[in-house]
Amino acid sequence: MAHAGPASTITRPSPGSAFGRHVGNLSQLVIKELRSIRADPLMLILVLYAFTIAVYTVTTGASTEVRNMPVGFVDEDHSSLSRQLGDALLPPLFKGATSLSAAEMDAALDRGRMVFVVVVPPKFEADVLAGHATSIQINVDATAMAQAGNGANYIQSILTNEISNFKARREGGSEAPVNLVIRSMFNPNMMPSWFNSVVQVINSLTMLTIILSGAALIREREQGTVEHLLVMPVVPLEIMLAKIIANALVILSAAGLSLTLVVERLLGVPLAGSLALFMLARRSMHARWRRLASCSAQWRPRWGNSRCSRSPSSWCCSCCRAVPPRSKACRHGCAT
Repeated sequence: MAHAGPASTITRPSPGSAFGRHVGNLSQLVIKELRSIRADPLMLILVLYAFTIAVYTVTTGASTEVRNMPVGFVDEDHSSLSRQLGDALLPPLFKGATSLSAAEMDAALDRGRMVFVVVVPPKFEADVLAGHATSIQINVDATAMAQAGNGANYIQSILTNEISNFKARREGGSEAPVNLVIRSMFNPNMMPSWFNSVVQVINSLTMLTIILSGAALIREREQGTVEHLLVMPVVPLEIMLAKIIANALVILSAAGLSLTLVVERLLGVPLAGSLALFMLARRSMHARWRRLASCSAQWRPRWGNSRCSRSPSSWCCSCCRAVPPRSKACRHGCAT
């Protein structure tokens, strides 16, 4: 009578060991990606330029904003209203009204000492109170066209508001029940350099996210390591996460140093809010871009629907993928 032997036991890897294996694979792949980036000097130069020189030049470059423009003021009325109009032209838009005579006006504009000259005609206050039609002359040096156009609009708006307030006080009119005043919390003077510096860092971050995502795939194909990754004992998720983490470390580290050293210290732009929260938001956006790139057809096994390939263990040539096992030769004539 035959006796049954001892039952064979099948050992399965514990979840803890499987998780540790995935973490180990991921760490090794991240180190591989960082070494690949370090071995690409052109990419490192691009990252350095995008977060230093590009940010500085865009912030300090030519601006179309009106800042500290010299304004001349020709007062031929010498009334309380004309003095009020001259006192309303204040920094940071203008340097303050400089008193000029009518004979000095043309010379000041021709020599570039003044960009704007406001001329208040005689009996201006009396005509305003009497309701007569009157006007103020604004002479503009249009050498800098953008600043001249914006500055003339600012002067017109300021003078119109001052005249309306003056008439309301003199005529005893009722003021508006609500005085709406809009103030900017983080940029009170609406300085464009404060906006441009941070926006340029974000633009560089977005641009390099796309470039590094494509460069990671191109680098794998140039070095011929795509096939090696596919036959290694790693899952596609580990490959994708390794590229996300490695590129995110490089880009976010460069962006953080740019915000701290270039924007805040070199350009003197005060940064409000949490830098860590900013990095976290950009990290999630970077992950989305990388996921789109890594989930492309380059990383999918295309058994049976590709042009000319075999199983990964028996590729016939470098240009081939996986053809059905019964095929005798690929389209290049490679022997099976």
